[in-house]
Amino acid sequence: MDRANTVDCSSTSVATYNQEFTARTEPQETGSSKFCKVVVVCLALLFGILLAGLIALAFKYSTDTVQFKTDYDQCMDDQDYLNRRYYNLTTERDQLQASEKIQMKKVQTLEKLLLVGCMTGRSNFSSHLYCVSATMLSWNESRHSCAEKGAYLVIINSPEEQEFISNFQINIWIGLSLNVTEGVWKWVDNTEVIKE
Repeated sequence: MDRANTVDCSSTSVATYNQEFTARTEPQETGSSKFCKVVVVCLALLFGILLAGLIALAFKYSTDTVQFKTDYDQCMDDQDYLNRRYYNLTTERDQLQASEKIQMKKVQTLEKLLLVGCMTGRSNFSSHLYCVSATMLSWNESRHSCAEKGAYLVIINSPEEQEFISNFQINIWIGLSLNVTEGVWKWVDNTEVIKE
């Protein structure tokens, strides 16, 4: 019996010893130790947030760089297009100016030919050119002379034009004739007289 009690005591002693040994070997948590754990956790979280921010910033930088490169390439393409367009328009303008000079010379030459034999030169009204001959001719001779120059005797299209012609203060043949078969007055270009 004593032996059983002894074993019992021994077991209790061993358990007590184990508890004491464990209590001595396990570090005791103090206030500063808990604070260090909290600081480590906060620093780890801060590091994680900073790392995520850096990754996001790197991604944005990469995306922005690609976008800037695309925009730059587009701007360069636009500049090339505008430079070509400017060159083409400048060339076209120069060609039109040269063509205009040629046309103006042709007009001046035609005006000189038309004005040959004009007594008072030319007069303009509503984009019509009027030439007064220095020689007195009959109606038929005047009509023939005008036809040789690619023109007509005076054709009056409006009351304003009639007033303009009456200001010449000389007699002028007008290109009006009576078609006897039809009984209609017609201008020499075969248009009928419009009565206003």
